[in-house]
Amino acid sequence: MASNVGRAGLRAEDSVEIHGCVVDATRPGEAWERLVAYSAHRYPASALHDGGDGAPPGKVRWVFLSDTCGLHHAMADVPNGDVLVHCGNFSTTGSVERTREFVEWFAGHPHRRKVLVAGNHDTSLDADFYDAHWRRLHPTRRDDAALREALRSDGRFAYLEHASATVLGYEVFGSPHTSDAYGNWAFHYDRGPEAAKLWAAIPPSTDVLVTHAPPLGVGDAGGDGAWRRGCAHLLQAVLHVARPVVHAFGSMHEAAGCYRLEAKMGDATVEAPTDAVFLNASICGPRAKPSNPCVVVDLPD
Repeated sequence: MASNVGRAGLRAEDSVEIHGCVVDATRPGEAWERLVAYSAHRYPASALHDGGDGAPPGKVRWVFLSDTCGLHHAMADVPNGDVLVHCGNFSTTGSVERTREFVEWFAGHPHRRKVLVAGNHDTSLDADFYDAHWRRLHPTRRDDAALREALRSDGRFAYLEHASATVLGYEVFGSPHTSDAYGNWAFHYDRGPEAAKLWAAIPPSTDVLVTHAPPLGVGDAGGDGAWRRGCAHLLQAVLHVARPVVHAFGSMHEAAGCYRLEAKMGDATVEAPTDAVFLNASICGPRAKPSNPCVVVDLPD
């Protein structure tokens, strides 16, 4: 696919090259349209695990969920497994009380290991954002600094804030950062140079990537597909830097599901740039009701 560096209207600092095509990172809808060779196809969740109540011999069962939005007690039962992963937005405005209550619920599950990543609505976990905006969110300010320290030191789970952990032999990188496509919320970054620097930090050794927000074009569509909020630099990192086995995220309730990237050349399907499984694990659906199941994935032990 031909590169288009220098095309009219594209500032160099906003450009990102994905598999030979240069697109504008600040215009996700237009950027995905330019990547005409790619398509994200829904993948049946049942194909990602071997069924049964727990992992079969030789496998590690991962259970992913996201965007419970304070309604975790109303969702369906969490499946058994070895690793439980939450991709963020476990609250709606990030109050200290609601966050502490969720943490106890999450940590109480029997899975051997647990990974927790915040989202843009978990506001009290972003110190700078909460300092500036707590008054518009909550009537009083509780001890949010103690909450953040408690999460970082809690031995019952790995709380990842743009950081890695080794989980049952797998390298997991987790990040709460969400682009300006979502407005001014916690863990905000601007698309363009800031995004490029942010996602270039994902270690190449990453096996399981957990971000709150989606990459460009995969599980990022809203309004019945009329618009997109995914990040082009995050997609670039998945394809060219980290190359994880699984990329799990949430944020876009309308696009919950499992996806694989396909590449086309004419009418023929050709080898895709990644074998990764992409999971939008949002539990809440478009009407903010906990209507979606967790996503279960069996990986080799």
